[in-house]
Amino acid sequence: CGLSTLAMVLNSLRIDPMRTWKGAWRWFNESNLWCCNGAPDEVREAGLPFDMFERLATCNGAEVASHRGVSAAEVAADPAAPKAFESAFRAAVQAASRSRERECIVVCYSREVLGQTGAGHFSPIGGDHEETDMGL
Repeated sequence: CGLSTLAMVLNSLRIDPMRTWKGAWRWFNESNLWCCNGAPDEVREAGLPFDMFERLATCNGAEVASHRGVSAAEVAADPAAPKAFESAFRAAVQAASRSRERECIVVCYSREVLGQTGAGHFSPIGGDHEETDMGL
């Protein structure tokens, strides 16, 4: 899911991969993202860490601003930190959803904490619906 999400985001940002996909078409796909360490087979076997996703996005031409959720240590030091992060996240989703610029938000989260099968998962956010406080 990480490589597919990254390819989808880079294509939606209209970043030219500077290499062909099929014929004359120049699009990103899971196989032509490699400009850093690692290889597609390694990722399929072990998964795509957040830091590698960020490096691949950057070395393929995207401007990246990454943010991590609040750690247990940060919560212990500041019990209000989760609410502050949540507010900042909602604001970022709303801003990207309304922007006329090409902006994308990708979340990386644990499926296990949601009671789903699998482990980590990457997903682009396509928009938000304020009235129901839901993201697409």
